[in-house]
Parts: sequence; C-alpha cells; structure tokens
Amino acid sequence: DYDLMTDPTTGLAWPQRIEKAELLVQEGLPVSSTYDWIELAFTPAITVPSDAWVDWDATNQRFITAAEKYTQTVTANIKSTVYYPADLFETVKWHDGSSLDLSDFIMKMILTFDRGKPESSIYDETYSWYLESFMATFKGVRIISQDPLIIDTYHDDHWIDAELNLKSWWPNMSYGPAAWHTLALGVRAEAAQQLAFSADKADQLGIEWMNFIAEPSLSILKNYLDTSLIENYIPYNPTMGAYVTTDEATNRWANLFAWYNARGHIWLGTGPFYLENADYTQSVLTLTRFADYPDPAGKWDFFIENSILDINYTTGAPGSTLNLTGDNFPPNQDANIFVNGLSLGTTPVSDSGTFTFTLTTSNAAEGFYYATASVNPSATVKFIIDVDEDIRPPEGDYPAFDLPAGIAYIYEMYLSLLSK
Repeated sequence: DYDLMTDPTTGLAWPQRIEKAELLVQEGLPVSSTYDWIELAFTPAITVPSDAWVDWDATNQRFITAAEKYTQTVTANIKSTVYYPADLFETVKWHDGSSLDLSDFIMKMILTFDRGKPESSIYDETYSWYLESFMATFKGVRIISQDPLIIDTYHDDHWIDAELNLKSWWPNMSYGPAAWHTLALGVRAEAAQQLAFSADKADQLGIEWMNFIAEPSLSILKNYLDTSLIENYIPYNPTMGAYVTTDEATNRWANLFAWYNARGHIWLGTGPFYLENADYTQSVLTLTRFADYPDPAGKWDFFIENSILDINYTTGAPGSTLNLTGDNFPPNQDANIFVNGLSLGTTPVSDSGTFTFTLTTSNAAEGFYYATASVNPSATVKFIIDVDEDIRPPEGDYPAFDLPAGIAYIYEMYLSLLSK
C-alpha cells in the first residue's frame, strides 16, 4: 500500500492515502499540474521556517532545526504540503493488527538520515552517497498537524509535473513497507553487527543480509523481538519517545509476537493481502486477503478500462458531418485530435471523461480514414468516405474540425492467405 498510486497511462500520481496536496513553487520554474487533486501556486520566494527539521544528530538521536544549523535565512524552490485523511490512523492497520501511527512516519524520517551518519550505530558507508545526494536538494520538513496529519517538505529538486514533486514521508523503505516496530528489530541487529540492511554492508562485514522471512536472519530478529517485548523497547527514544507511549509500545510488541507465533515471519504491510507463510527455499509465498484493508476492491478499476472513441456513421459521402464521442478519458484534459496522422486541434474532456466533436468532410477525397483522440491513452476509429454513400447530415452542436483538402487518405488492401 502506498500514499500515491502511479497512473499507468500517464505516469503521474493519484492520491491513494492522501486527502489532498498543495504545491508552492518558486516563480519562473516550469511546473504545471494535470489533475485537480493537487493545488498548484507560485510565489516570489519560499522561506524555510526556523523550526523545520533540516538534519539529524545521530549522537544525541534528535532532529536539528533550521535555526540551530543555519545563521542565515534558507530558501527552497518547492514547498510540498500533504494532507492525510482525518481517519487515517483509525482505518489503516498493519497486518499484525497495529494501527498505523505518526511514529511510523517519524521512524521513516530518522532512518533517512541516520544510516548515512558516521556517528550512528548503523552507519552504512554504501548508504552515505544517497544521503549526500538527498541533502543536496532537501531543505527541511515540518509536521504542521499530527492528527489529522499534515506535513510540509521544502526542497530544491523539481519536475515539470506538479504531481511528481510531492514529498510525503509515507512509511515505505526501499524494499517495502516499514512499521517502526519491525524496523526497530533490524536496527538492533545491525547495531550489533549481526545483520545489515544493505547487501553491500553485509558483504563488507561478512554477515547476513537482513531477511524478515527466512533463516538464519529470522532467528536473530526473533531474539530481538523477545528482548524488545520484555524491555518494551522504543527505538531512538530521545525522539521517538515523544511519539510512542509505553502502552503503544506494549501493544506493538504483543501484536508482533503473536503474529510471529502464528505465521513464523516478521514481514508486515498495510496492503490488501498479507503474507500468510513463506517457503524461502522453494520460492513460494502464500498470500491471504487482509480483512481490515479499508478500500473497495474496485477503487482503481478505471486504470484497466480502455478509453473508447465511437462514431455515429462509419461511412458517408463527401460533405458528410460525422460525430465522434470519447469515453473514459482522463478528465479535465485536452484531447488531441488527429486524422490519418494530421493534427486538427484539441477538444476539452469533461469532468466525467467524455467529449463529443464533429468532423466535416466537404473537402475530403474518397478513401479510408482513421480518427484518433489522444490524451494518453488514445483511441482510434475508422471511417470511409465514399461517393456512393449518403451524405450524413449534422446531428447536434459540437466543436467542429474540417478535414482539409489534400489530406493523405489511406488505401486498404487485402491479400489472400494461401496455405500449402
């Protein structure tokens, strides 16, 4: 499960767990939005607030604010504001029954920095290059509201699509979902140099690459689970202690302990299926429907529904007026209209993903024609201009496009299939 879902037809983001988002952009940057769930605005300057977290003190395990790190005002190219639903922490659960919590987001923030800090007990030299790259454009993060959760992030890197500029801190790491209590076991194991989060560090130290579903890594993690249950352990307590109560920690460890005893692994997510069991040597996983998953099964069905372009007459004599109707296109976009590869212009797509336009054919020669409406995806329909057909009269008042004289028409030729 993710905060954002990628549209397979456009590559842009749709909100999966986000309520809405705002993007404030430095004036002059070439950024535009496509979907209306994100609000885009421009401003002459974006100042990073003095209380924004801009770095991490791995020795004292606390975030460093802009006021502490900088003596001058810091600016950014982008301010990303993500609003999560008011019921997020009630409706989204980890597979062991633990409720998603702000602490999971905080743990994601901590590990973004901590693994690349030489002072950290889990410093990873191979990760430090990522942190260096990240810090080159990261300017700060600030939690505006804890419940409902609202997070501001300031950064300099930018894409031309507003939907790709959001920074949300959803608790997913490189290899998948990241509950704080499962990550904490990994942190303890790596600090003791028994396991490593990265394959490179594992190779360097001659230890196991961390694995939450298989031996020998699993037994090591289980030992830390037993210890954490007894100690009611809270990782990075100088910071995480402000977001995890002792009762919440008790509940997390009890849930994970019961989960391990029932399923024999420590892999948790929040998605529609959970890992029932895993045979790592045979590469076989059994997935089971997660009954507490909050979304209906058909939430994203429109991703697999094809865009359609219909025509009222597939044939007509020169001078006919043909109506073409599009359905299931990305809403509130401009559909580009082509006939036989020639661009005729654009027509707007409605809120419901539909549009209708006409083609007038007074100047069209006889032949086969292919009309295409394209937003991404695109749809195409064929029609034939034939002097032996009737002249199709106009039907309705819609945006009109003329087929210009001399447009390249297409001949269709069929060859008989011979078998021997």
